[in-house]
Amino acid sequence: MAQGNPVKSKPGMSVAGRDLHSLYPDRSISPEDPNSQMPSVYWRYVLARFNERFAKEYEQEPAEVPEEWEKITKEEALYSLRKGFLSGQYK
Repeated sequence: MAQGNPVKSKPGMSVAGRDLHSLYPDRSISPEDPNSQMPSVYWRYVLARFNERFAKEYEQEPAEVPEEWEKITKEEALYSLRKGFLSGQYK
């Protein structure tokens, strides 16, 4: 299995997130701005809360989620999402 954060991209194939560009060269996948928490806090919350379900659905092992992601509250997650959209960052 690929190292890093494996992503099931094709049936039976796992690829580390950092290697996705080789499979999808036309996609622009920008690295997260280290100074921004919006709306990544929301997605961290989603992954932490639904990790087991995602793993079961895609027949994969659960991802290793940092402990601090599990401490994100629903309110913090929704706030980050709202702030990202209300700021016009996501249109």
